[in-house]
Amino acid sequence: MRKKLLLKKAVTFSLMGVLAVSPVLIAHANPGAVFSSKISGGTQDTPDTPDEPDVPDTPDVPDIPDVPDVPDVPDVPDVPDVPDVPDVPDVPDIPDVPNNSGSSSGGGSSSGGIVTTNSSSVSSALDSVMVKGVKVFTTVAGRYSANSVAGVIVTTPYSDVAAAVGAGTNQKPFAVIENSVCGEDSKACMMKKLEELKSISPEIVSGPALDIWLGISDINNNFTKVGKAARPIEFKIGIPANFKTDGYDYALIFVQSDGTTSVIVDTDDDSDTITFSTDVYGTFTLVKGPSGSFAAYR
Repeated sequence: MRKKLLLKKAVTFSLMGVLAVSPVLIAHANPGAVFSSKISGGTQDTPDTPDEPDVPDTPDVPDIPDVPDVPDVPDVPDVPDVPDVPDVPDVPDIPDVPNNSGSSSGGGSSSGGIVTTNSSSVSSALDSVMVKGVKVFTTVAGRYSANSVAGVIVTTPYSDVAAAVGAGTNQKPFAVIENSVCGEDSKACMMKKLEELKSISPEIVSGPALDIWLGISDINNNFTKVGKAARPIEFKIGIPANFKTDGYDYALIFVQSDGTTSVIVDTDDDSDTITFSTDVYGTFTLVKGPSGSFAAYR
C-alpha cells in the first residue's frame, strides 16, 4: 500500500516537471501543437478557416456596334409637264352661192351669182385620190373638206385652170369642195332628177352630195367664185367604200345655182373613181345603178 502511494507521488512530481518545461521547447518538439504559457487551464487554438477565393469578375459584355445609317433614297426628279397641243383653228365656212330661185344660205357680197369671201388653202388627205393604186394630188390649191367621199381632185393642168377662171396678176385659181349644204330647193331638184332616173332603172340609188366651186383667190386671200369657166375643167372623185357595188355604173346628178339639173356620166373605167368635166359649178350628187343604167346620158 505504501509502495503504491510513493509511486503515485513520484509520477505526479515527474509530470509537474514536464509541464514546467518551456512552451517553446514543446512547440519545437511538435510544431503543430500550440499551448498557453500557463499550465493550468490551457487549450489549443482552433486554426483559422481559410478565406474563400474571390469569384472572378464576370467580363463585360462587349458593346454591340451601332448599325450604320441607311443612306437616304435620292428624290425622283419631277416629270416635266407635257406641253399643251395648240388648238387647230376652225376653217371658216365658205358661203353658198345664192341661186336664182331665191334659195340661198350663203353670205358675202354678190353680183350676178359671183360671191366674194375670204379664202385660204387647206391641204389634207381629201385633196388626193387613189387612182389604180397610185395617190394622185390636185393641181389646184383650195379648201378640200368633203370627207363623205374618198377625196376630190382637179386634174386639169394648173395653167389651164388659171386661164379658164381668168386669174390675173397676183391672182390664182382656187377650189372649194365640201360636203353639200344645199338648200331645200336644190335638194328638191336633185330628187326630181333621181325619180327620172329610177323610171329607167329602178335600182338606181343616190349617195353623198358635194358642193364644188372654182374661182380666183387674190393676194389678200379673197376668193371670188366664177359662174362659168372659159373651158371645162376635169375633176376626179374617189368613190367611198360604203357606196361601191361590184358591176354597177356611176354618175352624178348636177344641180346648178339656178335650179337647172343634168346627169353627168363617169368617163373612166376605174371602179374606184368618177371622172367628169364641167365649166359650171354647184351641187353634185353621186348615183349608181346596174351596168348600162346611164347609157342614155352618154
